[in-house]
Amino acid sequence: MKKTILSLISIITISTSLSAMDDIYVGSGVAIQDAKNLDAGLALVVNAGMPLNNVDIKVGKLGVEGELTQSILGLSPNRGGSDIYFTTVGGYATYTYDINNQFYAKGRAGIVYYNPSKSYVDDGIDPSVSAGVGYKYNHDLSIYTEITKTDELTNLAVGVSYKLRGLN
Repeated sequence: MKKTILSLISIITISTSLSAMDDIYVGSGVAIQDAKNLDAGLALVVNAGMPLNNVDIKVGKLGVEGELTQSILGLSPNRGGSDIYFTTVGGYATYTYDINNQFYAKGRAGIVYYNPSKSYVDDGIDPSVSAGVGYKYNHDLSIYTEITKTDELTNLAVGVSYKLRGLN
């Protein structure tokens, strides 16, 4: 777990050197977690990221994001046995497109380190992609849902994110 937390902190620290400190956000939520040959479980999701305001593209915004997930209800083997819990740490490049003033779509691509509690699979690093939508409740608070896929895991998450402004 210590390696996981240090990895997430490193991702966020590196990303802050790439951009001004405007509009950093933090978020948390829950995800239905699914893996090959296992019954679904539940995970806690914590993420942080920011847009790369110094990268100018015509439509939408590019950004970076780090994410930590931890199974809170384990995934059960289909043929019995004890539950399997996953810890993951991911680093992503993001693209966010404002549909209108309240709704947005977001895609992510990156890599994820995963560590299962049992020998279901060895721990490893996989590419990861996700797609989601969000609703801006107000200027600082958003509600989102997204699906994230790696070779080993699929997470369907619902959560909230909050902008931390004025840090620069």
